[in-house]
Amino acid sequence: MYQNVQFQNNPYDQLYHEAEVLAGVDHFIQEVCLGSYDLYHQNLMIDLQKLVQSFKPIYNANFFYCNTVQIFIEVVNIVDHTLSLMPQADYDCIVCLDEMTVWHILTYIQSLSGCVKQQLIDFQQRELKNQQSLFDYTSSLINHYARLLVVRVDLSILQEYQALYNIQAFNKALDTLLRRIADQDTCFNALQGYAWALEHGVSKGYHCHLLLMYDVC
Repeated sequence: MYQNVQFQNNPYDQLYHEAEVLAGVDHFIQEVCLGSYDLYHQNLMIDLQKLVQSFKPIYNANFFYCNTVQIFIEVVNIVDHTLSLMPQADYDCIVCLDEMTVWHILTYIQSLSGCVKQQLIDFQQRELKNQQSLFDYTSSLINHYARLLVVRVDLSILQEYQALYNIQAFNKALDTLLRRIADQDTCFNALQGYAWALEHGVSKGYHCHLLLMYDVC
């Protein structure tokens, strides 16, 4: 059981923003665990090279990452150590690493496939728990108010600005929005309840699904 992350035929050629890079890393690790690559698969190290070069600028040692990204971080450490032993080597040399190093990277990732499966199981369990919590919350409001207007809003950053928003910047913008909702400013007047979910994806980057419930009596 693995999460299905949608990518095109050349998935790692153009990764511009943090959310997109992390989705690419997650997809790559899952593909290795699924056996989509083998020791002699020519695209394995080509894809790894693209991802390492995209990942290094957005990596933050103070962040806690999911299992797939933590596995990838260790792979980057293996790559960095190997390249440090090669004179004048840079990340372009990843595609030229010897067979033993490729085997080491491949078997290391596949040995942790259980952690990747557990990540998906945990995600699915959280989704079910959140769905039940949302159902109970909205049901209580619907039963309490005679007439309730429910509005769904999907919020995301314009594609041309997504590279400017890492998770910290997006959370800051989201915190501002949630404060205005709590204060019932302007369009949030008469609001009786709300719920939100933060997600990230390839095309939308970091985005928020917002549910607003108004008393219209």
